[in-house]
Amino acid sequence: MSHKKTKRNLILIAIVFASTLILVQGVLAYAGINLEIPTEPPEIIPTLLVSSSTHPDSSIYYSNNNPSFNWVYESGSEVNGYSFTFDKSALTEPDTSILQGITEKSYTGLDDGTYYFHLKAIDIDGVESETVHFKINIDTSPPV
Repeated sequence: MSHKKTKRNLILIAIVFASTLILVQGVLAYAGINLEIPTEPPEIIPTLLVSSSTHPDSSIYYSNNNPSFNWVYESGSEVNGYSFTFDKSALTEPDTSILQGITEKSYTGLDDGTYYFHLKAIDIDGVESETVHFKINIDTSPPV
């Protein structure tokens, strides 16, 4: 009887040991399966979002020739400022001048046509975001 009890205890110990989770430096091991658990927060992909309350849809022509733009930069680092320009070219890059504390810009009295607001963010380490090119269309002529 003592032999059966010992064998039963060994089986019980083996089952408990086999079902134990082991976590070492972000790696979880269980029953031969290893799962990596991040020990640091995920990297935030910087996102620069531009919108216009006056010209929200870039495929529509608006009679308003006074466009306004606003933006928000979602990133894991602190923003130093923004660089932007406004013209009729689709792929213009803003210069390297940095304007701080600004998250909106308006223009007035524009002629009819297609325009682009070009914007990039610069963080405190001098790293620039990708440039966003926001298109607007203006047509102040009444329909015929």
